[in-house]
This record gives sequence, structure tokens and C-alpha cells, in this order.
Amino acid sequence: MAGWPSHFVAAGPATFDAPSTLAVDTINSADLADVTALTNAFVALIQTVEVAGSTSIIINSDVLDAATADKGAAIGTVAVKQALTAAVDTTASAIDLADINALTDDVQGWAQAYNLVVSSLAPQATFGWTVSIGDFAYNVHSGKRAVWNAASGATSDLLSTFGLYQADSLTKADFVAFTKSATTPALTDEQWHYALEYVKQVSDHLKTPALLSDIPTAQAATYFLGNTTGDRNIRKAAHSNVFALLFDSNTVN
Repeated sequence: MAGWPSHFVAAGPATFDAPSTLAVDTINSADLADVTALTNAFVALIQTVEVAGSTSIIINSDVLDAATADKGAAIGTVAVKQALTAAVDTTASAIDLADINALTDDVQGWAQAYNLVVSSLAPQATFGWTVSIGDFAYNVHSGKRAVWNAASGATSDLLSTFGLYQADSLTKADFVAFTKSATTPALTDEQWHYALEYVKQVSDHLKTPALLSDIPTAQAATYFLGNTTGDRNIRKAAHSNVFALLFDSNTVN
């Protein structure tokens, strides 16, 4: 991954020698129909990425998770072109109007708009979308195919259909970020194995490296870092195409 060491990185917010990252929070899926909110979110995105430099941008959103089941059909029309055009007018940013007009007014077009903005205004940065390690991880799975059927297949299909990681696209994202909420129960070792199989399968399908982002330190530090060298699962994470693990705090306490 460009801008990252060749070795696996495990870091907290205050790790001084870790590559820099920038979290970008999108509009919530419930607000996509609000054109003013949509425009303001694009303005905020433009203003943020214009000064991003060569950092790694992590796009945090509940929209992809919400769209996974039906590829955004239930969300319906999103005024992508109107909102992004207004945001570009407001910020006087250098985004080609023809590229904006090529977007579709739906969730797919909304997501591609983020790729367009970041690629146009922060060409030296790397970036990726965040998806959640969902409830499937709490269930028992009989093997790799069961994990694919329960979760990986749907996520892979969504990201492929939306074209966010299309190999020949000039605006393709560089990595997929996977996160685990601190508000949901901690995963057991076995459940983390399922989660990492999910990460690997999605990453393999997209031919794109993976990042574990904002992982709850209190819940996962022991699994990944271990109490002894033999307890560590860093190698398993690396085998799952993960190039870095970013914890949400520096200590368990």
C-alpha cells in the first residue's frame, strides 16, 4: 500500500511513527434525500480533501451497510448531480462538470461521487471505504463457503456493482477498511476468525488490500496482540490481506 511500510502496522491514535490517516464521515443514509444536507456534506468533503496531501483517507459511512441487501433500491433517488454541482460552485473546486454529469442520481452515483472528489482533489492520497463487520460474525459457520454465503458475497457484490474498486477506473479506491463497533458485544477468538475470513474474501474478490480501522482496543487487543507471542493473531490478519490494524485507543483502560 502506497505510503505504508512493507511490514504489518498495528497502531493507536497516538502512535507517533504510523502513517497519517484522515477520517471522513459521510452523510447518514437517513439524510440522503435532504438536498441541502447532501450539498453541505459534499462541501465539507471538498474542503477536507483539498488539504489532505498524501495521507490515507478513510471514508466512514453507514450508507454502504444500509445498501448491501438491495444495492440501495430502498433508498431510491439521490440528487447527486444537483448537490455536487452546487458544492463545486460554492467551493470553486477543480472538478470537471462532465464527470459530475456522468454520475447517476442514486446511491451508486453518490458513492462514485466521493471517489471522484477524492481522486480529483487529493491525487497523492490513498483512500478507501469502510464497511462493518456485522452480526454474521456472532453465528457459527461451517467453513469458508458459509462465511461467503452469510456476508462476504453480498458485500463483494455491492462494492463490485458500485464500481468503487474497478481496476480500470481512474477514480478507484485503494483499500477496503473494515470496522467493528465498540457498542456491539466483543467477538470471541473463533468469531474473530470468521470476521477475518470475511475480510479476506472481500479483499480477494476486489483484488484490493484491507485495513482494520477503529477497532475497539478494549475488545480486540488481546486477540491481535496476545498476552504472549504465541497468542498473537497479527499473522492471521496479515494472511487475510490486512496491511494495518488501527485501534480506537492507545490502551485498554
